[in-house]
Amino acid sequence: MKKVLIILASIIALLLVAAILIPVIFRDDIEKLVRKSIDDNIDAHVYYDPSKFDLTIIRSFPNPTASIRDFGIVGTGVFAGDTLFSTGSFGITIELFSLFGDEYRVKSIVMEKPRIQVKVLKSGAANYEIAKEADETPADSLEESSTFKMNIAKWIIRDGYFSYDDRTMDYEMILDGIDHEGSGDLTLDVYDLTTLTTVQKTMVSYEGVKYLNGQKVWADAIINIDMPAFKFTFKENKASVNDFPFSFDGWYAMPAEDMDMDISFATDKASIKSLFSLIPGVYTEGYENIKAEGDMSFSGFVKGTYSETSMPAFNINLKAENGMIAYPDLPTPIKNIAIDMLVDNKDGNIDNTMVDIKTFHMDMGNNPIDGSLFLRNLKDYSMKAHLAAKLNLEELSTMFPMEGMTLKGLYTIDLKADGIYDSVRQIMPAISATMNLDNGYIKTSEFPKALENFSFASSLACPTGKMQDFSMNVSNFKVAMEGDEMSGRLSLQNLVDYQWDMALKGSLDLKTISEVYPMEGMTYAGKLLADIQTSGKYSDVEAGRYDKFPTSGTAALQNFTYSGTDLPQGMTIKNASVSMTPKQLNIDSFDGTVGRSDMKIKGFLTNYIDYVFQDNALLTGKMTLSSKVLDVNEWMTGEATEVAAAEDTVPMEVVEIPRNIDFEFASTIDQIYYDNLVLRQAKGQLTVRDGVLDMSDLSFNLLGGAIVMNGKYDTRKPEKPMFDYALNIKSLSIPQAFTSFSTVQTFAPFAQLMNGDFSTNFNISGALNKDMTPVYESLNAGGLIEIANAFMKESKLVSGVAGYLKSDLGSKQLTLKNVIMKTRLTNGRAYVSPFDVSMGEQKAQIAGSIGADGSLDYTLNTEVDAGALGQQVNQLLASLQGQDASKASSKVNLNFKIGGTYDSPKVILAGTTNADGTTTTLQQEAKTTGKCPGRCSKNRGRTESAGRSRQTRGSGSAAGSATT
Repeated sequence: MKKVLIILASIIALLLVAAILIPVIFRDDIEKLVRKSIDDNIDAHVYYDPSKFDLTIIRSFPNPTASIRDFGIVGTGVFAGDTLFSTGSFGITIELFSLFGDEYRVKSIVMEKPRIQVKVLKSGAANYEIAKEADETPADSLEESSTFKMNIAKWIIRDGYFSYDDRTMDYEMILDGIDHEGSGDLTLDVYDLTTLTTVQKTMVSYEGVKYLNGQKVWADAIINIDMPAFKFTFKENKASVNDFPFSFDGWYAMPAEDMDMDISFATDKASIKSLFSLIPGVYTEGYENIKAEGDMSFSGFVKGTYSETSMPAFNINLKAENGMIAYPDLPTPIKNIAIDMLVDNKDGNIDNTMVDIKTFHMDMGNNPIDGSLFLRNLKDYSMKAHLAAKLNLEELSTMFPMEGMTLKGLYTIDLKADGIYDSVRQIMPAISATMNLDNGYIKTSEFPKALENFSFASSLACPTGKMQDFSMNVSNFKVAMEGDEMSGRLSLQNLVDYQWDMALKGSLDLKTISEVYPMEGMTYAGKLLADIQTSGKYSDVEAGRYDKFPTSGTAALQNFTYSGTDLPQGMTIKNASVSMTPKQLNIDSFDGTVGRSDMKIKGFLTNYIDYVFQDNALLTGKMTLSSKVLDVNEWMTGEATEVAAAEDTVPMEVVEIPRNIDFEFASTIDQIYYDNLVLRQAKGQLTVRDGVLDMSDLSFNLLGGAIVMNGKYDTRKPEKPMFDYALNIKSLSIPQAFTSFSTVQTFAPFAQLMNGDFSTNFNISGALNKDMTPVYESLNAGGLIEIANAFMKESKLVSGVAGYLKSDLGSKQLTLKNVIMKTRLTNGRAYVSPFDVSMGEQKAQIAGSIGADGSLDYTLNTEVDAGALGQQVNQLLASLQGQDASKASSKVNLNFKIGGTYDSPKVILAGTTNADGTTTTLQQEAKTTGKCPGRCSKNRGRTESAGRSRQTRGSGSAAGSATT
């Protein structure tokens, strides 16, 4: 016996030593095996600490238990940094001897504080798609692996968290504080799954609506699972949401993509109190202290197939009677609660849903509410409804206090409706209703200004159910705020051809309104006074029968200020008053500013009623406008003009003229700021019509000169606005015109070197870019330009001509006196007919053109003393004519061609002018004298060289070459 005990003791000791040493000996191998398995199968970052991995048989002897603490899976790619799964600890215990068979028997799986966060993006990408694509498994391996089986006896989850956020269907679910136990033989094709689950907080949201929000959920369920048929049958299942208990049975199957179901549910000993616990926020600490009485029943079913084209039939019954709710902190209970409701759908077509609320009643203190509704379907909304209530708002606010809000007044409603709504057939339920409010008072902490003495009496009626027989009347309407009071009445009839009779009288502090109803990006203040009466029919408005549309009254606005994102420069109206008749709206006075611009307007508008009701109706008017300053730049750029730095203004944008406005303005404006110009003493007639601004005899002073303009600015094609102006200009400064007008800079760049004034009668038309600059290739213009006395210094053109002469012409200025130039502009070039100028003592005549690209094509003819010619020119003429031109007593007429560009002109001596006025080119001279081409070539070469040398000396620059 002693020997046997020694042997048993030795065996036990050996097993204990093995239980201690085996996990230590094989820890590294096991850890490597786990790491390799993760790397081979999971496309995500898996984190764990090997030191927190444990393998033992001591705690569950003789069965081995593997566990790990602080384990998690973090996504990659678009889900980088998002944790899919984490757990405080995870443990699995396996029956020892099952390791040597073909079926592993798991005794238990335990997870502490697991967190699972599933995300599905709008693209359909999901963070749980982390499994790597496995290589094709050989057939023999598949056959071998198919014999593997695992039986899990029990699994436990403690304090778990699960969230599912699916953006493809705007659905979100959160389960927090999950405690769950389950068991079942998962190796069978058909088995029972037994579960017990508690969720401390539940949130379910779909398309922004929260159907559950913070409720506690409990479920004790036995589910029969048929895996081959993928069918789940519910047996002896009980559940509760907060204090609301219910049971359910039936089955759910998904043999293919469609979902089949036959599920019934019903309450089990429910009460009014348990029903109220479903409301988010009601089930809070102290809920147990709410007093509630009354029983209720809740039952229903869902039966049929759910797919993309069908949904199951359903039925919901809810009944409650003799109900009472009393909150511990509120003085008055809700009593006599009764409801009998049925929602029924027999075929799964949502349009065939029937709602029948036979009874609804509750007394909220001394405020009874009664109602009923029978809605036959959701197609034509065939209904029969009744609602009656008499509510003391002050008493209700003590029963259901709303933080920061004070309500007072007596509100009553009595509504009956019976019939069908069909807008196509122009029918509606027969309606009889009255709604009244007496001595109303509304004040909130967010908007401290109170609405006081708020009252109205109203009635609705449609006895026949025809829309043309509908009528609504609101009488005794009044409301006061901070000492201002508005009163009025309204009668509306016939929803087919609207007829109304309305009156409104009183004053309103707009600043107070802006505090009560603030609008983002907008501030306003001022006082509105109105006394308006109007009545009529919409068909008369459409037909323009304004004699049948009596509208009269006055409206005034005082000390009004406004600023917003659409008008950042702000608006002020010192005072404005209008009076109205059916035909026109009279602007009796308007004195205000928009940014830096001040305006005083008087006049009238016609067709204003049609303009209000019709999208494209024409608004006509005739007004006088006077202003001291009108800053157009603020409207075109959004920034005020800085007079000291006008060149820094923001690029302008096209101002589109509305096509449904027909206005005539007789304007007098002291100063107009437009781009970098200041127009002074502007007067004229402005007409806005059909998207075109027409200026008639618009006169103003600009740059020291006087301008009268007639023309049009056309925005009927906003992407390509057009203009057509006739200008009469007197004594305008030439250098300032160059500085101010891009057209002058482009087609008359010589003006930047000139001094003096000019006058003109000039017509110009063309297209504009989006920044309001001209499209030069589109310009067409013509007219006479008159220059009384002007001069130009340091001209490269004069220097180029001087290179051919002995004189110091290059240092002389070019003078224009009593010059009248005929000009035209077409195809991107400005042409000028011949005109006379003086270059020092020399007279000259110029003609030609300049392009928008700065290219020059001019001719210059001048008569010089033969002795003034340069040596090289004399030699060339002597070789061609047989005499030395410098010794002749006659004068020589020289013709020059000017090409190149304005910045780099090319001056070429082209020939001479004969006594009879004809022109001979140098090539013609050669042919006339019969000189050999070789000699001409030699002389031409010397003369070209000499000419270039002389021009360089004469001009003092390399601004261009003088060649023959």
